Amino acid sequence: MTLKQIIKNYTWLNIKPKLLELYPEEEENGNLALYEEVLEKLRFLPPVSSNIMLNITYQQDDFDNETYVDVSGKDLNPDPNLPIFTDACAIEFTQWNKWLGMDITENTIRDFSELEILCHSLYEMTYIDFDEKSIQNEIERIKDIKDEYDNMSEDEKRKHTWSADDLLKELGDKDEPEKE
Repeated sequence: MTLKQIIKNYTWLNIKPKLLELYPEEEENGNLALYEEVLEKLRFLPPVSSNIMLNITYQQDDFDNETYVDVSGKDLNPDPNLPIFTDACAIEFTQWNKWLGMDITENTIRDFSELEILCHSLYEMTYIDFDEKSIQNEIERIKDIKDEYDNMSEDEKRKHTWSADDLLKELGDKDEPEKE
């Protein structure tokens, strides 16, 4: 089953109540019309097959122990040259036609209804923006920053960046009361 197949099964009138149940703040944020527009675009967009599977799971936050829903991809062909810490990959910058062509993992189909899968996916695919061109522009901007960093000399890197330890130390110093 793919996301495109699920979209064909439902109208906006079916989706809207479930979206509001899962993400009630989206009505207050004024985003419902934007979700409806995205859904209509997705209806006419041809799916492109992908080596990433759509995977939705319940996760427990290590900080506050709250349960949340995680939407990620599961790469079927991971790069063997990269260290693997998890089989999950971020997909919020993925082109929408690839979202539509992703197969959905068995555990996702088992643990979530089709409407939940669709709503969680819509939320994740529009997390950056409701316009696909803007999303792709943002990932290009991030790649440009990475390339700029990679092209810096070691001296430039030390001059223009902070280590996590230095940042935490600086933040910690600001929180301490001033000594008189």
